[in-house]
Amino acid sequence: MLTSHNIDKYNVDTDYPLRVIRLLYFDIFPYVAGEYCDGETFHPICPQDKVIFITEAFLGRLQLGRCIPEDSGHLGCFTSLYTAMSRQCSGRHECEVRVADLSASSSTATSCPPDLEMYLHVSYECSEGKT
Repeated sequence: MLTSHNIDKYNVDTDYPLRVIRLLYFDIFPYVAGEYCDGETFHPICPQDKVIFITEAFLGRLQLGRCIPEDSGHLGCFTSLYTAMSRQCSGRHECEVRVADLSASSSTATSCPPDLEMYLHVSYECSEGKT
């Protein structure tokens, strides 16, 4: 059974670049879940011998957390971006997706009111494979 861990909660010392921390991290935890706020970039990096495999991806206002710290209503509105995120990232060593780009292209597809800020919730693992 895979356990979900959020790499974003770890403090990164300036002596260790985030890229190195991520590569070491995947030797311990194969499955990562995180939320990425509007204005942020989802940028997973897997070790050289592994590739990204998206396990779930949602855009919206799923729950309170880092991106939505207070309940101003409209929690639970979202749309699945599994197919789009898989196309952009699965099978690659790394990828980069701006949340603002997803929000702009998916705003009419969610059940969220258009003036509310949304965030990306994405889970992925680094699996054996070729790019």
